[in-house]
Amino acid sequence: LLCAGLVWSLYSWRTRRLNDMIDLRTADILKLGEVGRALTSTLDPEQVFARMYGQVRRRLDTGVFLIGIYDESSEQIHFVYRIENARRQEASVMSMHETDRPAVWCIREQRELVVANSKQLLEYVGTVLPPSEGAATETIVYFPLMLEQRVLGCLSVQSLQADAYDQNKLEFLRVMASYTAIALSNTTAHGDLARAHRHLKETQSQLIQSEKMASLG
Repeated sequence: LLCAGLVWSLYSWRTRRLNDMIDLRTADILKLGEVGRALTSTLDPEQVFARMYGQVRRRLDTGVFLIGIYDESSEQIHFVYRIENARRQEASVMSMHETDRPAVWCIREQRELVVANSKQLLEYVGTVLPPSEGAATETIVYFPLMLEQRVLGCLSVQSLQADAYDQNKLEFLRVMASYTAIALSNTTAHGDLARAHRHLKETQSQLIQSEKMASLG
């Protein structure tokens, strides 16, 4: 009876713990859905990036946060949003010919790059170069921003501490990268539409002016 009671107590405790974990996970998924809707509902890239950074910073040790936009025509990565030590940095540009840079590897291979310390970068690049700007980091994560088999850019989160992100945190970053890619695509499409609309209005204005000149003639 004592053994049976112990087994039942252990089973009950285990069941309650699993239920609590499921409830927490469900709540986390619902919260991520709300975050995703907030990210993809705005057409302002600056708001998207700022909201993204806020969500990541709340959950992870974020010494460095980067969002790079890939320009295929010029073969360059434009880091339009850069945060280091909680401070916004100037935008920068990296050439795709800098093959020993993890950002270049991530976009070229269209695969995620995750290392727990800087030495593991040698698994991806030929030489571990010093950072182009800022302090050297240990835990380095790059995710490609992909949409319909097309790479739009990359997202990077880095920590000065080694082995800073567990699997749950990495999975969170994967979800955030997906939302960011959708939001970036939406803002790009909106910008293209706005430019097309302006061009149409300019063309109409020119046609009207031509008609007026023809009438005067």
